[in-house]
Amino acid sequence: MKKSVGVLIFISLLFGGYRVLHSNTLPPLSAISDIVKVSLLEFNTAVKNGNFTQFLLKSSSEFQKKYTPDDLSGIFGEFTEKGIDISPIINNPPYFTTNPHIDEFGDLVVDGFFLLDGHIPNAVDFSLEYTFEDNQWKIIAIRVKTWYDEQRPNSKELMLLIQKSLLTFDICIKNRNFTLLYDRLATSQKIEITPQDLMEIFAEFVDKQIDISGVEGRMPIFYFAPFFEDDEILVIQGFYRLELISGKNVPEFLDFELRFIKERGDWLLLGISVSAE
Repeated sequence: MKKSVGVLIFISLLFGGYRVLHSNTLPPLSAISDIVKVSLLEFNTAVKNGNFTQFLLKSSSEFQKKYTPDDLSGIFGEFTEKGIDISPIINNPPYFTTNPHIDEFGDLVVDGFFLLDGHIPNAVDFSLEYTFEDNQWKIIAIRVKTWYDEQRPNSKELMLLIQKSLLTFDICIKNRNFTLLYDRLATSQKIEITPQDLMEIFAEFVDKQIDISGVEGRMPIFYFAPFFEDDEILVIQGFYRLELISGKNVPEFLDFELRFIKERGDWLLLGISVSAE
């Protein structure tokens, strides 16, 4: 199995110093997604042109005091030299690795990644901070990392793996029978464990009839982008917030870790860890 290509670029720009405390209202997620896309597409244009003048003009006054266009061209020069193009983000949703939030200074903090199926790079990590200035959110900090991993399932397959695994788990809880989940296990795990073992491991879920069906059709928050361990084990970690879903025995928070290995063309479960609060 081929190894994935490592990190290409890691850049971080943070403006330090004293800042006046203030507060702002958190925009809706759809608006935050648009803000992130606009910023990264403007960044991509600057990289492509090798000129950060317009990018800088649209950033915060603090950022402009700290950096010149030439500074940014030098800092991000490797993006330009390697011809790295992240424009496909326009057709893809961002996946957040923390809940976007307003920090103690009133700034908007957004961390996450994009999966760019069929492109090189095929993943973009980002960490962006904005201050509210002139009635709009303007950049005060930016980190961008790109990489390519030829083994990774495409974004649709990844979401399907998460949904199928957790909803199968939910069915097993309701039926008090873990045969369906057992059938989705990798061969090595089926040798070590039985459906009854799974029943005992997740006995608390069964006894309390915890309902996690609310994950269906919802986007999880990831702790980080899915990655490969030992070049072949796909690891996906994240959580769902279900506090707005009505129903009996619905947890407010569902944390999960899923591990998959590919066998005969199919991704099968090597491990599943689920906790609910």
